Amino acid sequence: MTPTLKIDRLLVTKGTHVFFDELFKAGVNIIHGSNGSGKSTVTDFIFFGLGGDLSKWKPVAARAE
Repeated sequence: MTPTLKIDRLLVTKGTHVFFDELFKAGVNIIHGSNGSGKSTVTDFIFFGLGGDLSKWKPVAARAE
């Protein structure tokens, strides 16, 4: 069996406030949007959720700390 990682959902909350909630489908998921729409912030949250160490959060993402 080939090692596999599957992300089913990305849910970012602080207390009862939901900052981001997205379901992912099997296969390739494409994150797209215009400049400043939050694509990099979404990938930062995925990186952090996988155990990555972010030394500096973007201002909007820091509100979820």
